[in-house]
Amino acid sequence: MLWIAFVIITLTATAWLVRIIPAVLSAKPQNLLVGSGLLTIPVLVQDLAIWLPSFTVAAVAGYRRQSWGLLGIGAMLTMTVLECVGIATDRWFGSAADPGSPFSLATMTPVFAAVALLVALPLVSYLRSIDRSDRLAA
Repeated sequence: MLWIAFVIITLTATAWLVRIIPAVLSAKPQNLLVGSGLLTIPVLVQDLAIWLPSFTVAAVAGYRRQSWGLLGIGAMLTMTVLECVGIATDRWFGSAADPGSPFSLATMTPVFAAVALLVALPLVSYLRSIDRSDRLAA
């Protein structure tokens, strides 16, 4: 179960850094934002400054079998599934609203839908592994 947490962290960080590093090292780093109408990419900031560090700390704590880390992994898996469904939906409707936008490609809809399904499998396994006697006692 923990391996999926580290895979999600690694792939998300890689996906962002592959875009950020070349832009920062180029002569015109603002080209990363061309066509977006934004001064920064808020999702990038959230992922790299808040979510990925939080998920990493939870994954390490889960690896050490600390209960709060295991809870954090469950939250991470749930958030990842919901986030992927949201991104797939956003890509679908965004592409319909502005077919020429490089930020809303409908071709990414099935990719994010598939990732949501793939992450849902370990999430279901995680939820099934919760001891029912603990829930009944609480």
